[in-house]
Amino acid sequence: MIAAEPSQFFQLHPELKRAIADGEGWRELRPIQEMAIPAVLAGGDCLILAPTAGGKTEAALIPVLEMLLRQRRAGLQVLYLCPLKALLNNQLPRLERWARRVGMEVFLWHGDIGPSQRQGFLRQPAEILMTTPESLEVLLTACGPRGRGGLWNGLRLVLLDEIHAFAGEERGDHLLCLLERVTAQSSRPVQRIGLSATIGNPERLLEWMQPTQRPGQVVDPGRKKGKKRIEVHPWQEDHLRHLQVARLTSQGKSLVFVDSRRKAEELSQSLESHGQQCFLHHASLSVDSRLSSEKAFQSATQACIVATSTMELGLDVGDLDRVVQLHSPSTVASMLQRLGRSGRRGQPAHMAFVTDEHWSFLQTCALLQLALSGYVEPLEPSQRSLAIYAQQVLARTVAEGGASEVSLLAPWDSYAMRGLLDAEKRAVLDHLCHIQLLQRADGRLILGEESARKLGGDGYRELFSVFSSAQQFEVVTSGGRSVGQLDAWFAWSLVGQRQASFALGGSHWRILDIDKAAGRMIVEATGEGTLPQWHGPPRLLHFVLCQKIREILTVEDQLPFLNTKSQRLLDFLREQWQPVLQKAPVNLQVRTPGHRLFTFAGGRINQTLALLWQQVHNLRPTFNNFYLHFGDEFGDLESIMRRLRDPAEIDLSSLLPPLQLGKFQQYLPPHLEQRYRAERLLDVDGTRRLAKVPWSIVERE
Repeated sequence: MIAAEPSQFFQLHPELKRAIADGEGWRELRPIQEMAIPAVLAGGDCLILAPTAGGKTEAALIPVLEMLLRQRRAGLQVLYLCPLKALLNNQLPRLERWARRVGMEVFLWHGDIGPSQRQGFLRQPAEILMTTPESLEVLLTACGPRGRGGLWNGLRLVLLDEIHAFAGEERGDHLLCLLERVTAQSSRPVQRIGLSATIGNPERLLEWMQPTQRPGQVVDPGRKKGKKRIEVHPWQEDHLRHLQVARLTSQGKSLVFVDSRRKAEELSQSLESHGQQCFLHHASLSVDSRLSSEKAFQSATQACIVATSTMELGLDVGDLDRVVQLHSPSTVASMLQRLGRSGRRGQPAHMAFVTDEHWSFLQTCALLQLALSGYVEPLEPSQRSLAIYAQQVLARTVAEGGASEVSLLAPWDSYAMRGLLDAEKRAVLDHLCHIQLLQRADGRLILGEESARKLGGDGYRELFSVFSSAQQFEVVTSGGRSVGQLDAWFAWSLVGQRQASFALGGSHWRILDIDKAAGRMIVEATGEGTLPQWHGPPRLLHFVLCQKIREILTVEDQLPFLNTKSQRLLDFLREQWQPVLQKAPVNLQVRTPGHRLFTFAGGRINQTLALLWQQVHNLRPTFNNFYLHFGDEFGDLESIMRRLRDPAEIDLSSLLPPLQLGKFQQYLPPHLEQRYRAERLLDVDGTRRLAKVPWSIVERE
C-alpha cells in the first residue's frame, strides 16, 4: 500500500498553521492550494489557474504569507493588483483577515482613499498594498523616480489577481510597463504570481506576465468535473423573453447577465413590473448605487440582480441558486466564468440561457459545444502596444521630471513592447515633440508647452488611466445624491423635449437642469422615462466560435443540452441554412436584392475582406461576424482570390474608418496611428488562410 503524500500544511510556519486551522476552521487544503505552496516557495514566477470560487486567492496568499513569515522585514513587501476598484473593496476584508492573523497589515489605495490615509501609508507602509494599475500610476508619479522614502526598495512579490482580464487589453500592456518601473526600484528580484480563470493557452499568459528569461510555472489542477444543469430557452419576442427570465428567477437568488447597460435597465424594469425584487449593477451606476445593490442582494433570500460584465469577475454576493444569461456571452471563457458563480453549496452549477434572436441561440449552442469539448479561447496579447508606448513616454517624463531619450529608445522588458521597432519608437518621440507635448533638452526629453493643456492640467490626470470612453454627464439628484452617468450625446438628445426624462438605476428621472461646464445633470424622481443608450465597442467574435456555429448548422447531430422545443428550432434553422452552407466552406449567395458572402470567419477577417473589396472593386459591403452583404454588384471574385494568394503585402490601413480604439492613439504619428488600428481590427493572415479553402457560388437568380 502506497502512503499518501503528506499535506503541505504541515510544512508551514506555526502562526500560519494556526490561522488556517483555528482562524478559518479548515481541516484540509484544496488541491490547488496544495499544488501552489511548493511552486510559489520555489521562488519562480507562477500562474495559478482555478475557476471562480476555486480557492485560488488563498492558494497564493498562503505561500506568500509563509515567505513573509520566514523572513520578517519592515516596509512594503507585496503589491496586490486587480482590475476593478469594486473587486479590491470586496477582497479587502479577506486579505486583512489573513494578514492580521499573522501580525501583518494591508493597505488599500485607490481614488476613494483620503489624502491623510495615503500620507500615513507613505510614512509607515503596510506589508501588503492593494491597488489598481491606474492608482499605481498615480503612486509612481507622486513618489518620483526613486520612490518616496525608498517605498519600493524592499518589494519582494507582485500578486496579479484576475490576470486574464488584463492580457490582450491595453490596460494589461499598461500594467506590464508599470511593473517594469516598480521592480526597477527594488533591491532584489521581484517574483510575480498571476491568478486566473481557466484559459486556452496558460503558457502564453505566463510568458506575457513575466520579464524576459525568467523561470516560471503554471499551477493547474485541471477543470473540476462537477455536475452542471444547463437550460436553453429560445424565446424571441421582448415580452416573452422577459417573462421567461421572470419565471426562471421567481425562486431563490439569481444573477442575470445581459450584454448591454440598456438591456439591464430594460430588463430590471420588466422584472419589477412582475413583482420581483430586482437589483441593478452596471458601469454607469454610481459606486454607492452598485455597493447598495451588492449588499441588498447579499442579504436577501429571494431576489435577482441584473448585471453586465461588472459582476463577472468574482464580486462576492453570497451563494446563488442560478445564473441566467439573456442573449449570449461572446467567449467560452466568459461563459465558464459566469457559470462558476453558481453551485457553491454542494449543488450543481445551474445556468439558463434565454436567447433573444436566432443568432444568439446559435451562438449559445456553439459556446456550449466548445465548452463540452474542453475548448477555451487562447489569449492573443500584443507585443506591439504603440499607444501605450506613447502614454508611458509621457508618464515617465512627468514622474521623473524628464527622461533620457536613450532610455526610452532602449529595449523594454515588458512583453507588450518587445515587438516595437526602433524606427517606430523614434517616430513616436519625434511626433510628441512636434505636437509640443515634449521637447528635447541636452539628450533628455522634458515636458513641452502643450503638455499641461492637453494632459489634464498641472496634475497631468489624463495620463493615469488608459481607459477611453465617451464624454459622461454625472446624474445627481437635487439633494446631491449621485445616481450614475449618461453618455453626453444621449443627455443632450433629451434637451428641448417636453418634460425630458429617462431611466437609470431602476428608477425614472426628470431633468431639472444641465450644467455643461461641470458635466452634471440635476434630476428629480418621476413616473416614467426613456431608456438610455450607451456606445460600446463592436463584438468581434473568434474564428473558432463562428466556425462552430457553421458546423452546428451543417450536421444533423442532436445537442445534449437542448430540450424538445430548442431542438425543433435548431432543426428549422438547419433546413434554412444547409442548402447554402453545404456547398463549400465559403459560399457566395447571388440573389436579388443583395448578395451575401457567408464565411463564418469572425469580425476581423470579414472586415479585412470588406476593405479588400473596397480596394480592388471600389465596393463597400457591410459585414458582421458571419457574412458580408453587398448591393447589386459584388465584382469579380477571382480578382479578390488572386490578391489574397499574392505573397505581396496587403496594406488596408488607410481604408479603415477613423475609429478611436484607445485613449492615446491620438498621440501617434498618422502612419503609426493607421497601423495601430489595422493591427487591432484586421486579420490579413487569417484572410489569406481562408482563401485557400474551397469557395462556391450558389442560388444564381
